[in-house]
Amino acid sequence: MRQAPVTLAGLLRETRPPGQIVALTAAGSHTWGAFTGHVAALAGRLRAAGRQRWLIFFDDSYDFAVALFAVAHSGGVAILPPNGQFGTIARLRDAADGFLLGDASLVADAAGEVIADPLALLAPGARGVELGDLDAEAPFVELFTSGSSGAGKRVAKRLRHLDEEVQTLERTFGGGLAGASFFANVTHQHIYGALFRLLWPLASGRPFAARTYLHGGEVVGRMAAQPSVLVSSPVQLRAMAESNALRGLSPRAIFSSGAPLDDATAAAVASATGVAVTEIFGSTETGGVAWRQRPQGGDVAWRAFPDVELATADDGRLAVCSRLVSDGDDAGGGRHRFVMGDRVDVGLDGTFRLRGRADRIVKIGAKRLSLPEMEAELARHPAVAEAALVPIRRGLESRVAAAVVPSEHGRARLDDVGRAELGRDLTAALAPYFDRVTLPRVWRFVDALPRNAQGKLPEESVAALFAGDGGDGPPLDPVVEEETAAGNVLRRRCVVPRDLAYFAGHFEFRPIVPGVAHLRWAVDAGETLLGEPLRIAAVEALKFKVPLEPGAAFELEVEADADRRRLRFRLWRDEGEISTGRIVLAREIDD
Repeated sequence: MRQAPVTLAGLLRETRPPGQIVALTAAGSHTWGAFTGHVAALAGRLRAAGRQRWLIFFDDSYDFAVALFAVAHSGGVAILPPNGQFGTIARLRDAADGFLLGDASLVADAAGEVIADPLALLAPGARGVELGDLDAEAPFVELFTSGSSGAGKRVAKRLRHLDEEVQTLERTFGGGLAGASFFANVTHQHIYGALFRLLWPLASGRPFAARTYLHGGEVVGRMAAQPSVLVSSPVQLRAMAESNALRGLSPRAIFSSGAPLDDATAAAVASATGVAVTEIFGSTETGGVAWRQRPQGGDVAWRAFPDVELATADDGRLAVCSRLVSDGDDAGGGRHRFVMGDRVDVGLDGTFRLRGRADRIVKIGAKRLSLPEMEAELARHPAVAEAALVPIRRGLESRVAAAVVPSEHGRARLDDVGRAELGRDLTAALAPYFDRVTLPRVWRFVDALPRNAQGKLPEESVAALFAGDGGDGPPLDPVVEEETAAGNVLRRRCVVPRDLAYFAGHFEFRPIVPGVAHLRWAVDAGETLLGEPLRIAAVEALKFKVPLEPGAAFELEVEADADRRRLRFRLWRDEGEISTGRIVLAREIDD
Protein backbone atom coordinates (compact mmCIF):
# COMPACT_ATOMS: atom_id res chain seq x y z
CA MET A 1 0.00 0.00 0.00
CA ARG A 2 1.24 3.47 -0.86
CA GLN A 3 2.35 5.51 2.15
CA ALA A 4 0.72 8.86 2.78
CA PRO A 5 3.05 11.85 2.44
CA VAL A 6 4.58 13.29 5.59
CA THR A 7 2.66 16.11 7.19
CA LEU A 8 3.66 19.66 6.42
CA ALA A 9 3.81 20.23 10.17
CA GLY A 10 6.58 17.64 10.48
CA LEU A 11 8.15 18.12 7.04
CA LEU A 12 11.41 19.77 8.06
CA ARG A 13 12.29 17.20 10.74
CA GLU A 14 11.79 14.41 8.17
CA THR A 15 14.92 12.31 7.70
CA ARG A 16 15.63 12.20 3.98
CA PRO A 17 18.88 11.65 2.11
CA PRO A 18 20.69 15.03 1.98
CA GLY A 19 21.24 14.59 -1.75
CA GLN A 20 17.58 13.95 -2.59
CA ILE A 21 16.45 16.48 -5.19
CA VAL A 22 13.83 18.99 -4.03
CA ALA A 23 13.75 21.52 -6.85
CA LEU A 24 14.90 21.57 -10.47
CA THR A 25 16.56 24.74 -11.75
CA ALA A 26 18.09 25.92 -15.01
CA ALA A 27 21.55 25.40 -13.50
CA GLY A 28 20.85 22.03 -11.91
CA SER A 29 18.94 21.36 -8.72
CA HIS A 30 18.51 22.09 -5.02
CA THR A 31 18.81 19.15 -2.63
CA TRP A 32 17.05 18.26 0.61
CA GLY A 33 20.20 19.16 2.56
CA ALA A 34 20.32 22.58 0.92
CA PHE A 35 16.60 23.16 1.49
CA THR A 36 16.66 22.37 5.21
CA GLY A 37 19.82 24.43 5.63
CA HIS A 38 18.33 27.41 3.83
CA VAL A 39 15.10 27.26 5.83
CA ALA A 40 16.90 26.95 9.16
CA ALA A 41 19.28 29.82 8.41
CA LEU A 42 16.57 32.17 7.13
CA ALA A 43 14.25 31.28 10.01
CA GLY A 44 17.04 32.23 12.41
CA ARG A 45 17.47 35.56 10.70
CA LEU A 46 13.72 36.24 10.71
CA ARG A 47 13.41 35.32 14.38
CA ALA A 48 16.26 37.71 15.19
CA ALA A 49 14.50 40.46 13.26
CA GLY A 50 11.56 40.20 15.66
CA ARG A 51 8.97 40.50 12.91
CA GLN A 52 5.81 38.37 12.84
CA ARG A 53 4.00 39.12 9.59
CA TRP A 54 6.06 38.71 6.41
CA LEU A 55 4.80 39.55 2.93
CA ILE A 56 6.30 37.08 0.44
CA PHE A 57 6.56 37.48 -3.33
CA PHE A 58 8.98 35.53 -5.51
CA ASP A 59 8.93 34.33 -9.10
CA ASP A 60 11.16 31.39 -8.17
CA SER A 61 9.24 28.60 -6.43
CA TYR A 62 12.27 27.31 -4.50
CA ASP A 63 12.94 30.77 -3.05
CA PHE A 64 9.24 31.00 -2.23
CA ALA A 65 9.26 27.60 -0.48
CA VAL A 66 12.29 28.53 1.62
CA ALA A 67 10.68 31.83 2.61
CA LEU A 68 7.31 30.23 3.39
CA PHE A 69 8.71 27.58 5.74
CA ALA A 70 11.28 29.95 7.24
CA VAL A 71 8.47 32.30 8.25
CA ALA A 72 6.56 29.41 9.82
CA HIS A 73 9.61 28.11 11.71
CA SER A 74 10.36 31.62 12.98
CA GLY A 75 6.88 31.77 14.50
CA GLY A 76 5.47 34.16 11.92
CA VAL A 77 2.65 34.30 9.39
CA ALA A 78 3.14 34.55 5.60
CA ILE A 79 1.11 37.09 3.62
CA LEU A 80 0.77 36.17 -0.05
CA PRO A 81 -0.25 38.96 -2.45
CA PRO A 82 -2.14 37.70 -5.51
CA ASN A 83 0.26 39.42 -7.92
CA GLY A 84 3.38 41.54 -7.98
CA GLN A 85 1.74 44.75 -9.20
CA PHE A 86 3.10 47.80 -7.38
CA GLY A 87 -0.37 48.95 -6.39
CA THR A 88 -1.27 45.54 -4.98
CA ILE A 89 1.90 45.39 -2.89
CA ALA A 90 1.36 48.98 -1.71
CA ARG A 91 -2.16 48.19 -0.50
CA LEU A 92 -0.94 45.24 1.54
CA ARG A 93 2.06 46.98 3.12
CA ASP A 94 0.20 47.87 6.29
CA ALA A 95 -0.74 44.21 6.77
CA ALA A 96 2.95 43.25 7.06
CA ASP A 97 5.88 44.30 9.21
CA GLY A 98 8.49 42.60 7.05
CA PHE A 99 9.01 41.77 3.38
CA LEU A 100 10.65 38.80 1.66
CA LEU A 101 10.91 39.65 -2.02
CA GLY A 102 12.71 38.82 -5.21
CA ASP A 103 12.66 42.51 -6.14
CA ALA A 104 13.27 45.07 -3.38
CA SER A 105 12.00 47.92 -5.60
CA LEU A 106 8.43 46.69 -4.98
CA VAL A 107 8.65 48.21 -1.50
CA ALA A 108 11.41 50.76 -1.96
CA ASP A 109 10.04 53.08 0.74
CA ALA A 110 8.60 50.46 3.10
CA ALA A 111 8.90 51.03 6.85
CA GLY A 112 9.29 47.31 7.67
CA GLU A 113 12.38 45.18 7.20
CA VAL A 114 13.01 44.20 3.58
CA ILE A 115 14.98 41.07 2.68
CA ALA A 116 15.53 40.66 -1.06
CA ASP A 117 17.13 37.57 -2.57
CA PRO A 118 17.46 35.90 0.85
CA LEU A 119 19.37 32.85 -0.39
CA ALA A 120 22.24 35.03 -1.59
CA LEU A 121 22.58 36.44 1.92
CA LEU A 122 22.75 33.10 3.72
CA ALA A 123 26.35 32.04 4.14
CA PRO A 124 27.04 28.29 4.02
CA GLY A 125 26.79 26.88 7.54
CA ALA A 126 24.93 29.95 8.86
CA ARG A 127 23.52 29.28 12.30
CA GLY A 128 19.77 28.81 12.21
CA VAL A 129 16.89 27.52 14.26
CA GLU A 130 16.27 23.89 15.08
CA LEU A 131 13.63 22.57 12.70
CA GLY A 132 11.09 20.77 14.85
CA ASP A 133 7.36 20.22 14.41
CA LEU A 134 5.12 23.12 13.50
CA ASP A 135 1.78 23.68 15.22
CA ALA A 136 -0.83 22.45 12.72
CA GLU A 137 -3.47 24.75 14.26
CA ALA A 138 -1.27 27.84 14.03
CA PRO A 139 -2.00 30.54 11.42
CA PHE A 140 0.17 29.75 8.41
CA VAL A 141 -0.71 31.98 5.45
CA GLU A 142 -3.03 34.80 4.50
CA LEU A 143 -4.17 34.93 0.88
CA PHE A 144 -6.18 37.59 -0.88
CA THR A 145 -8.96 36.96 -3.34
CA SER A 146 -11.44 39.13 -5.21
CA GLY A 147 -14.51 40.06 -3.17
CA SER A 148 -18.03 40.36 -4.55
CA SER A 149 -18.71 43.58 -2.63
CA GLY A 150 -16.03 45.70 -4.28
CA ALA A 151 -13.19 45.11 -1.82
CA GLY A 152 -10.51 42.45 -1.88
CA LYS A 153 -11.00 39.68 0.67
CA ARG A 154 -8.41 38.33 3.11
CA VAL A 155 -8.55 34.56 3.63
CA ALA A 156 -6.53 33.09 6.51
CA LYS A 157 -5.36 29.47 6.43
CA ARG A 158 -4.11 27.37 9.30
CA LEU A 159 -1.38 24.90 8.50
CA ARG A 160 -3.77 21.96 8.95
CA HIS A 161 -6.04 23.26 6.15
CA LEU A 162 -3.20 22.87 3.66
CA ASP A 163 -1.77 19.77 5.35
CA GLU A 164 -5.05 17.84 5.12
CA GLU A 165 -5.55 18.88 1.51
CA VAL A 166 -2.10 17.57 0.58
CA GLN A 167 -3.02 14.22 2.15
CA THR A 168 -6.26 14.20 0.12
CA LEU A 169 -4.43 14.92 -3.13
CA GLU A 170 -1.98 12.09 -2.55
CA ARG A 171 -4.71 9.60 -1.67
CA THR A 172 -6.76 10.60 -4.71
CA PHE A 173 -4.12 11.05 -7.41
CA GLY A 174 -0.74 9.89 -6.12
CA GLY A 175 -0.97 6.24 -7.15
CA GLY A 176 0.50 6.70 -10.63
CA LEU A 177 3.00 9.46 -9.87
CA ALA A 178 5.95 7.53 -8.44
CA GLY A 179 9.21 9.12 -9.56
CA ALA A 180 7.50 12.02 -11.34
CA SER A 181 8.68 15.64 -11.23
CA PHE A 182 6.20 18.51 -11.12
CA PHE A 183 6.27 21.32 -13.70
CA ALA A 184 3.97 24.32 -13.80
CA ASN A 185 2.91 27.35 -15.78
CA VAL A 186 0.77 28.81 -12.99
CA THR A 187 1.97 30.89 -10.06
CA HIS A 188 2.52 29.60 -6.53
CA GLN A 189 1.10 32.84 -5.06
CA HIS A 190 -2.44 31.43 -5.32
CA ILE A 191 -3.73 28.45 -3.38
CA TYR A 192 -3.99 26.12 -6.39
CA GLY A 193 -0.40 26.67 -7.45
CA ALA A 194 0.92 26.64 -3.89
CA LEU A 195 -0.70 23.26 -3.22
CA PHE A 196 -0.20 21.45 -6.51
CA ARG A 197 3.20 22.64 -7.69
CA LEU A 198 4.89 23.12 -4.31
CA LEU A 199 3.39 21.74 -1.08
CA TRP A 200 2.19 18.41 -2.46
CA PRO A 201 5.53 17.63 -4.17
CA LEU A 202 7.45 18.67 -1.04
CA ALA A 203 5.38 16.48 1.25
CA SER A 204 5.46 13.47 -1.09
CA GLY A 205 9.19 13.73 -1.84
CA ARG A 206 8.79 14.53 -5.54
CA PRO A 207 10.93 17.21 -7.22
CA PHE A 208 9.31 20.40 -8.49
CA ALA A 209 10.54 22.89 -11.07
CA ALA A 210 11.54 26.19 -9.49
CA ARG A 211 10.72 28.11 -12.64
CA THR A 212 7.24 28.99 -13.87
CA TYR A 213 7.45 28.10 -17.55
CA LEU A 214 6.01 30.83 -19.74
CA HIS A 215 5.47 28.94 -22.98
CA GLY A 216 4.49 25.45 -24.00
CA GLY A 217 7.72 24.71 -25.82
CA GLU A 218 9.78 25.47 -22.73
CA VAL A 219 7.89 23.29 -20.29
CA VAL A 220 7.38 20.42 -22.74
CA GLY A 221 11.11 20.31 -23.49
CA ARG A 222 11.89 19.81 -19.81
CA MET A 223 9.03 17.39 -19.14
CA ALA A 224 9.86 15.10 -22.05
CA ALA A 225 13.14 14.02 -20.46
CA GLN A 226 11.61 12.44 -17.33
CA PRO A 227 8.38 11.18 -15.73
CA SER A 228 6.42 14.35 -15.18
CA VAL A 229 3.27 16.10 -13.98
CA LEU A 230 1.98 19.35 -15.46
CA VAL A 231 0.14 21.88 -13.26
CA SER A 232 -1.59 24.27 -15.63
CA SER A 233 -4.67 26.36 -16.43
CA PRO A 234 -7.29 26.47 -19.20
CA VAL A 235 -5.61 29.43 -20.92
CA GLN A 236 -2.21 27.73 -20.94
CA LEU A 237 -3.55 24.36 -22.06
CA ARG A 238 -5.54 25.94 -24.88
CA ALA A 239 -2.45 27.74 -26.18
CA MET A 240 -0.38 24.56 -25.95
CA ALA A 241 -3.04 22.50 -27.72
CA GLU A 242 -3.45 25.05 -30.53
CA SER A 243 0.31 25.22 -31.13
CA ASN A 244 0.68 21.41 -31.02
CA ALA A 245 3.27 21.82 -28.28
CA LEU A 246 1.93 18.77 -26.42
CA ARG A 247 2.19 16.36 -29.32
CA GLY A 248 4.19 13.29 -28.31
CA LEU A 249 4.36 14.22 -24.61
CA SER A 250 3.26 11.47 -22.20
CA PRO A 251 2.99 12.95 -18.71
CA ARG A 252 1.78 10.98 -15.72
CA ALA A 253 -0.93 13.58 -15.06
CA ILE A 254 -2.12 17.02 -16.16
CA PHE A 255 -4.00 19.25 -13.73
CA SER A 256 -6.00 22.38 -14.54
CA SER A 257 -7.86 24.86 -12.39
CA GLY A 258 -9.08 28.45 -12.41
CA ALA A 259 -12.04 27.93 -14.76
CA PRO A 260 -13.76 25.04 -16.57
CA LEU A 261 -11.74 23.76 -19.52
CA ASP A 262 -13.51 24.20 -22.86
CA ASP A 263 -14.58 20.99 -24.63
CA ALA A 264 -12.24 21.37 -27.59
CA THR A 265 -9.15 21.86 -25.43
CA ALA A 266 -10.05 18.96 -23.13
CA ALA A 267 -10.36 16.65 -26.13
CA ALA A 268 -7.26 18.02 -27.90
CA VAL A 269 -5.00 17.61 -24.86
CA ALA A 270 -6.23 14.06 -24.25
CA SER A 271 -5.68 13.19 -27.91
CA ALA A 272 -2.17 14.66 -28.01
CA THR A 273 -0.90 13.16 -24.74
CA GLY A 274 -3.09 10.14 -24.06
CA VAL A 275 -3.87 11.69 -20.66
CA ALA A 276 -7.23 13.19 -19.71
CA VAL A 277 -6.85 16.54 -17.95
CA THR A 278 -7.84 16.41 -14.29
CA GLU A 279 -9.84 19.57 -13.64
CA ILE A 280 -9.93 20.85 -10.06
CA PHE A 281 -12.84 22.89 -8.71
CA GLY A 282 -12.54 24.91 -5.52
CA SER A 283 -11.78 28.33 -4.11
CA THR A 284 -9.40 30.05 -1.75
CA GLU A 285 -12.01 29.84 1.01
CA THR A 286 -12.96 26.18 0.50
CA GLY A 287 -9.79 24.56 -0.75
CA GLY A 288 -10.37 21.70 -3.16
CA VAL A 289 -14.03 20.78 -3.57
CA ALA A 290 -14.28 18.42 -6.55
CA TRP A 291 -12.61 17.08 -9.67
CA ARG A 292 -13.44 15.57 -13.05
CA GLN A 293 -11.87 14.24 -16.25
CA ARG A 294 -13.36 14.72 -19.76
CA PRO A 295 -11.22 13.12 -22.48
CA GLN A 296 -13.94 13.90 -25.06
CA GLY A 297 -15.20 17.12 -23.45
CA GLY A 298 -18.90 17.39 -22.69
CA ASP A 299 -20.88 18.28 -19.59
CA VAL A 300 -19.37 15.72 -17.21
CA ALA A 301 -20.39 16.04 -13.57
CA TRP A 302 -17.93 17.02 -10.85
CA ARG A 303 -17.08 14.47 -8.11
CA ALA A 304 -16.49 15.71 -4.58
CA PHE A 305 -13.20 14.96 -2.85
CA PRO A 306 -13.40 12.54 0.10
CA ASP A 307 -14.96 14.00 3.26
CA VAL A 308 -16.36 17.01 1.39
CA GLU A 309 -20.12 17.37 1.90
CA LEU A 310 -22.16 19.22 -0.73
CA ALA A 311 -25.63 20.75 -0.61
CA THR A 312 -27.63 23.40 -2.44
CA ALA A 313 -28.40 26.67 -0.68
CA ASP A 314 -31.86 28.23 -0.99
CA ASP A 315 -30.77 30.39 -3.91
CA GLY A 316 -29.24 27.45 -5.81
CA ARG A 317 -25.64 28.11 -4.89
CA LEU A 318 -23.25 25.34 -3.87
CA ALA A 319 -22.78 24.93 -0.11
CA VAL A 320 -19.55 23.16 0.88
CA CYS A 321 -18.79 21.67 4.29
CA SER A 322 -15.39 20.12 5.09
CA ARG A 323 -12.27 20.43 7.22
CA LEU A 324 -10.56 22.15 4.28
CA VAL A 325 -12.92 25.14 4.45
CA SER A 326 -11.22 28.03 6.28
CA ASP A 327 -14.05 30.55 6.09
CA GLY A 328 -17.78 30.45 6.82
CA ASP A 329 -19.97 28.98 9.55
CA ASP A 330 -18.55 26.63 12.18
CA ALA A 331 -20.01 23.14 11.66
CA GLY A 332 -18.08 21.43 14.49
CA GLY A 333 -15.19 18.99 14.43
CA GLY A 334 -12.93 21.46 12.66
CA ARG A 335 -15.40 21.71 9.78
CA HIS A 336 -16.83 24.90 8.33
CA ARG A 337 -19.66 25.51 5.88
CA PHE A 338 -19.21 28.02 3.07
CA VAL A 339 -21.68 29.00 0.35
CA MET A 340 -19.85 29.56 -2.93
CA GLY A 341 -20.85 31.96 -5.70
CA ASP A 342 -21.58 29.15 -8.18
CA ARG A 343 -25.09 27.94 -8.97
CA VAL A 344 -25.24 24.16 -9.32
CA ASP A 345 -27.46 21.14 -9.84
CA VAL A 346 -26.54 18.47 -7.28
CA GLY A 347 -27.39 14.88 -8.23
CA LEU A 348 -28.60 12.09 -5.97
CA ASP A 349 -25.14 10.51 -6.18
CA GLY A 350 -23.49 13.63 -4.79
CA THR A 351 -22.02 14.80 -8.09
CA PHE A 352 -22.92 18.24 -9.44
CA ARG A 353 -22.94 20.36 -12.58
CA LEU A 354 -22.14 24.06 -12.71
CA ARG A 355 -24.88 26.42 -13.84
CA GLY A 356 -23.12 29.79 -13.78
CA ARG A 357 -22.14 32.38 -11.19
CA ALA A 358 -24.60 33.99 -8.79
CA ASP A 359 -22.32 36.95 -8.04
CA ARG A 360 -20.24 39.23 -10.22
CA ILE A 361 -16.98 37.34 -9.88
CA VAL A 362 -15.75 36.38 -13.34
CA LYS A 363 -12.80 34.45 -14.73
CA ILE A 364 -10.76 36.35 -17.31
CA GLY A 365 -8.07 34.09 -18.70
CA ALA A 366 -7.15 32.10 -15.63
CA LYS A 367 -7.59 35.10 -13.32
CA ARG A 368 -10.44 35.66 -10.88
CA LEU A 369 -11.82 39.20 -11.08
CA SER A 370 -14.39 40.99 -8.97
CA LEU A 371 -16.22 43.37 -11.29
CA PRO A 372 -17.44 45.45 -8.30
CA GLU A 373 -13.85 45.77 -7.07
CA MET A 374 -12.65 47.11 -10.42
CA GLU A 375 -15.70 49.38 -10.71
CA ALA A 376 -14.89 50.82 -7.29
CA GLU A 377 -11.32 51.52 -8.38
CA LEU A 378 -12.54 53.20 -11.56
CA ALA A 379 -14.92 55.38 -9.53
CA ARG A 380 -11.91 56.81 -7.65
CA HIS A 381 -10.54 58.32 -10.87
CA PRO A 382 -11.30 62.04 -11.25
CA ALA A 383 -12.43 61.50 -14.85
CA VAL A 384 -15.16 59.01 -13.83
CA ALA A 385 -18.59 59.83 -12.42
CA GLU A 386 -19.94 56.29 -12.74
CA ALA A 387 -18.77 53.03 -14.31
CA ALA A 388 -20.16 49.57 -15.08
CA LEU A 389 -18.21 46.54 -16.26
CA VAL A 390 -19.43 43.52 -18.16
CA PRO A 391 -17.68 40.43 -19.56
CA ILE A 392 -17.86 39.99 -23.34
CA ARG A 393 -16.82 37.07 -25.50
CA ARG A 394 -14.11 37.19 -28.13
CA GLY A 395 -13.87 33.77 -29.68
CA LEU A 396 -13.21 31.36 -26.80
CA GLU A 397 -11.96 34.14 -24.53
CA SER A 398 -13.80 36.37 -22.07
CA ARG A 399 -12.70 39.97 -21.83
CA VAL A 400 -13.87 42.97 -19.81
CA ALA A 401 -15.72 45.89 -21.38
CA ALA A 402 -16.23 49.18 -19.50
CA ALA A 403 -19.08 51.67 -19.80
CA VAL A 404 -18.16 55.02 -18.22
CA VAL A 405 -20.13 58.15 -17.45
CA PRO A 406 -17.43 60.85 -17.43
CA SER A 407 -17.25 63.46 -14.71
CA GLU A 408 -16.95 67.13 -15.61
CA HIS A 409 -13.20 66.70 -15.61
CA GLY A 410 -13.58 63.54 -17.68
CA ARG A 411 -15.72 65.28 -20.30
CA ALA A 412 -13.10 67.98 -20.67
CA ARG A 413 -10.43 65.34 -21.05
CA LEU A 414 -12.60 63.46 -23.56
CA ASP A 415 -13.02 66.61 -25.67
CA ASP A 416 -9.31 67.30 -25.46
CA VAL A 417 -7.75 63.92 -26.25
CA GLY A 418 -10.57 61.69 -27.51
CA ARG A 419 -12.01 58.35 -26.47
CA ALA A 420 -8.98 56.18 -27.19
CA GLU A 421 -6.64 58.32 -25.10
CA LEU A 422 -9.04 58.56 -22.17
CA GLY A 423 -9.44 54.80 -22.29
CA ARG A 424 -5.66 54.49 -22.08
CA ASP A 425 -5.64 56.87 -19.09
CA LEU A 426 -8.15 54.73 -17.24
CA THR A 427 -6.38 51.51 -18.17
CA ALA A 428 -3.13 52.92 -16.80
CA ALA A 429 -4.91 53.88 -13.57
CA LEU A 430 -6.17 50.32 -13.10
CA ALA A 431 -2.92 48.59 -14.09
CA PRO A 432 -1.16 48.89 -10.70
CA TYR A 433 -3.93 46.95 -8.96
CA PHE A 434 -5.10 44.21 -11.33
CA ASP A 435 -3.55 41.49 -13.45
CA ARG A 436 -3.04 42.89 -16.93
CA VAL A 437 -5.14 40.19 -18.59
CA THR A 438 -8.20 41.36 -16.61
CA LEU A 439 -8.05 45.04 -17.64
CA PRO A 440 -10.88 46.37 -19.85
CA ARG A 441 -10.22 45.96 -23.56
CA VAL A 442 -13.19 47.99 -24.81
CA TRP A 443 -14.37 51.37 -23.50
CA ARG A 444 -17.66 53.17 -24.06
CA PHE A 445 -18.26 56.72 -22.79
CA VAL A 446 -21.95 57.42 -22.30
CA ASP A 447 -24.16 60.15 -20.86
CA ALA A 448 -25.89 57.74 -18.49
CA LEU A 449 -25.82 54.06 -17.62
CA PRO A 450 -28.85 52.04 -18.80
CA ARG A 451 -30.77 51.67 -15.52
CA ASN A 452 -34.26 50.21 -15.44
CA ALA A 453 -37.39 51.67 -13.79
CA GLN A 454 -36.29 50.27 -10.42
CA GLY A 455 -32.92 51.98 -10.72
CA LYS A 456 -31.10 48.67 -11.22
CA LEU A 457 -28.44 48.10 -13.83
CA PRO A 458 -29.20 44.85 -15.72
CA GLU A 459 -26.11 43.18 -17.12
CA GLU A 460 -27.79 42.58 -20.46
CA SER A 461 -28.46 46.32 -20.79
CA VAL A 462 -24.82 47.13 -20.20
CA ALA A 463 -23.74 44.38 -22.61
CA ALA A 464 -26.03 45.88 -25.27
CA LEU A 465 -23.81 48.98 -25.29
CA PHE A 466 -21.08 46.85 -26.86
CA ALA A 467 -23.15 45.05 -29.49
CA GLY A 468 -22.90 46.07 -33.12
CA ASP A 469 -20.24 48.73 -32.74
CA GLY A 470 -17.06 46.68 -32.53
CA GLY A 471 -17.30 45.77 -28.87
CA ASP A 472 -17.67 42.13 -29.77
CA GLY A 473 -15.53 42.29 -32.89
CA PRO A 474 -12.08 40.80 -33.42
CA PRO A 475 -9.40 41.96 -30.97
CA LEU A 476 -6.51 44.28 -31.81
CA ASP A 477 -4.25 43.18 -28.99
CA PRO A 478 -2.74 39.91 -27.76
CA VAL A 479 -3.96 38.00 -24.73
CA VAL A 480 -1.66 39.11 -21.91
CA GLU A 481 -1.32 36.14 -19.56
CA GLU A 482 1.28 37.56 -17.18
CA GLU A 483 2.98 40.90 -16.68
CA THR A 484 5.97 41.76 -14.49
CA ALA A 485 7.79 45.05 -14.04
CA ALA A 486 11.10 45.72 -12.31
CA GLY A 487 12.91 49.04 -12.50
CA ASN A 488 13.03 50.20 -16.12
CA VAL A 489 11.90 46.86 -17.60
CA LEU A 490 8.42 45.50 -18.25
CA ARG A 491 7.78 41.99 -19.56
CA ARG A 492 4.59 40.40 -20.80
CA ARG A 493 3.76 36.81 -21.66
CA CYS A 494 1.30 36.88 -24.55
CA VAL A 495 -0.67 34.74 -26.97
CA VAL A 496 -1.80 35.89 -30.44
CA PRO A 497 -5.62 35.58 -30.76
CA ARG A 498 -6.65 33.42 -33.69
CA ASP A 499 -9.25 36.04 -34.64
CA LEU A 500 -6.88 39.03 -34.45
CA ALA A 501 -8.30 41.91 -36.49
CA TYR A 502 -4.95 42.46 -38.24
CA PHE A 503 -5.17 39.09 -39.99
CA ALA A 504 -7.83 40.41 -42.37
CA GLY A 505 -6.03 40.58 -45.74
CA HIS A 506 -2.65 39.74 -44.20
CA PHE A 507 -2.54 37.17 -45.78
CA GLU A 508 -5.31 34.97 -47.17
CA PHE A 509 -3.49 31.64 -47.18
CA ARG A 510 -1.03 32.24 -44.33
CA PRO A 511 -2.11 34.85 -41.77
CA ILE A 512 0.75 36.58 -39.95
CA VAL A 513 0.85 39.52 -37.55
CA PRO A 514 1.85 42.67 -39.47
CA GLY A 515 4.68 44.87 -38.25
CA VAL A 516 2.33 47.69 -37.30
CA ALA A 517 0.78 45.41 -34.68
CA HIS A 518 4.20 44.59 -33.20
CA LEU A 519 4.82 48.31 -32.82
CA ARG A 520 1.35 48.96 -31.38
CA TRP A 521 1.90 46.32 -28.73
CA ALA A 522 5.35 47.70 -27.88
CA VAL A 523 3.93 51.22 -27.51
CA ASP A 524 1.15 49.96 -25.23
CA ALA A 525 3.70 48.18 -23.02
CA GLY A 526 5.87 51.32 -22.99
CA GLU A 527 2.96 53.43 -21.83
CA THR A 528 2.28 50.98 -19.02
CA LEU A 529 5.95 51.03 -17.99
CA LEU A 530 6.24 54.83 -17.98
CA GLY A 531 2.71 55.45 -16.71
CA GLU A 532 1.81 58.00 -19.38
CA PRO A 533 1.04 58.27 -23.12
CA LEU A 534 4.14 58.19 -25.31
CA ARG A 535 5.12 61.18 -27.41
CA ILE A 536 7.06 59.42 -30.17
CA ALA A 537 9.73 61.25 -32.17
CA ALA A 538 11.07 58.30 -34.17
CA VAL A 539 11.37 54.54 -34.39
CA GLU A 540 14.89 53.21 -34.96
CA ALA A 541 16.54 49.88 -35.85
CA LEU A 542 13.19 48.22 -36.51
CA LYS A 543 13.68 44.58 -37.53
CA PHE A 544 11.13 41.82 -38.18
CA LYS A 545 12.99 38.54 -38.06
CA VAL A 546 10.43 35.72 -38.14
CA PRO A 547 6.66 35.62 -38.70
CA LEU A 548 4.22 35.65 -35.78
CA GLU A 549 1.19 33.49 -36.49
CA PRO A 550 -2.28 32.81 -35.01
CA GLY A 551 -2.22 31.10 -31.61
CA ALA A 552 1.52 31.69 -31.15
CA ALA A 553 2.83 32.31 -27.63
CA PHE A 554 5.52 34.96 -27.27
CA GLU A 555 7.09 37.36 -24.82
CA LEU A 556 7.25 41.13 -25.15
CA GLU A 557 9.84 43.20 -23.30
CA VAL A 558 10.28 46.96 -23.19
CA GLU A 559 13.20 48.63 -21.43
CA ALA A 560 13.62 52.36 -20.84
CA ASP A 561 17.08 53.90 -20.79
CA ALA A 562 18.30 55.80 -17.74
CA ASP A 563 16.93 59.13 -19.00
CA ARG A 564 13.65 57.52 -20.13
CA ARG A 565 14.22 59.01 -23.59
CA ARG A 566 14.32 55.74 -25.49
CA LEU A 567 12.52 52.44 -25.20
CA ARG A 568 14.13 49.28 -26.49
CA PHE A 569 11.62 46.56 -27.30
CA ARG A 570 11.76 43.00 -28.47
CA LEU A 571 9.31 40.18 -29.09
CA TRP A 572 10.69 36.66 -28.75
CA ARG A 573 9.89 33.03 -28.06
CA ASP A 574 11.78 29.79 -27.51
CA GLU A 575 13.23 29.70 -31.02
CA GLY A 576 14.66 33.23 -30.87
CA GLU A 577 13.76 36.86 -31.50
CA ILE A 578 10.68 37.79 -33.53
CA SER A 579 11.13 41.56 -33.80
CA THR A 580 13.21 44.30 -32.21
CA GLY A 581 13.45 48.06 -32.30
CA ARG A 582 13.89 51.33 -30.41
CA ILE A 583 11.25 54.00 -29.78
CA VAL A 584 12.68 57.52 -29.45
CA LEU A 585 10.53 59.78 -27.29
CA ALA A 586 9.98 63.45 -28.06
CA ARG A 587 11.55 65.90 -25.64
CA GLU A 588 9.46 68.50 -23.88
CA ILE A 589 9.51 71.94 -25.54
CA ASP A 590 11.30 73.57 -22.60
CA ASP A 591 13.81 70.71 -22.28
